[in-house]
Amino acid sequence: MKRENILDKTSKENSEKETGKNTEYFSMLDKSIAEAEAGDFITKTIDELETYE
Repeated sequence: MKRENILDKTSKENSEKETGKNTEYFSMLDKSIAEAEAGDFITKTIDELETYE
């Protein structure tokens, strides 16, 4: 296999991995936004969080 073919294949594989990671990340963001809009979250102040130390 020629060097150019190997580089092209590697570049394509890396691009596909990045696309997959981006898709997962945006899916997680969509879920988090939906939960926040539905009120499915707990808010704490810094002072409240410091009491857990």
